[in-house]
Amino acid sequence: MNITQLTDMSCTLACFEAFSAQNGGTVTQREIILRYPGYCQGDQPQPGYLLTRDYTAVAAFFGIRCEAISPYPLLLPHYPRRAILIGAGNFHGHEHSILWIRALPGDRGIAINPNTHISDYMRFNLGDLRHWHCSFWKLEA
Repeated sequence: MNITQLTDMSCTLACFEAFSAQNGGTVTQREIILRYPGYCQGDQPQPGYLLTRDYTAVAAFFGIRCEAISPYPLLLPHYPRRAILIGAGNFHGHEHSILWIRALPGDRGIAINPNTHISDYMRFNLGDLRHWHCSFWKLEA
């Protein structure tokens, strides 16, 4: 289930919402932004920005578990019950989060990209992960 980000800064919230919805959750980005503005502002002028230190607490509002993991060795996703949030990564010249949902044959992966200008899933080579400057988070329903 691909859900696009509500604001330019809410890509992580969109990933949480998509994963939660796939597992029966009904909480939305908008609800989190309105209910918990202290978590969703950071130092940005637009609502929806999350600091990585708040990922675990905000994920709990969506009814999911979120914990930081080491990329070596990297745990593989088992969607829909487990996915890997690739958070605060520099994919398009700015910080952005994507939700890695599946490992594919040939050392490739597929991720949900919540960017509103991209309607397709993001495909990538698993070997590229070691070159990305980002954090990895295990999400479980």
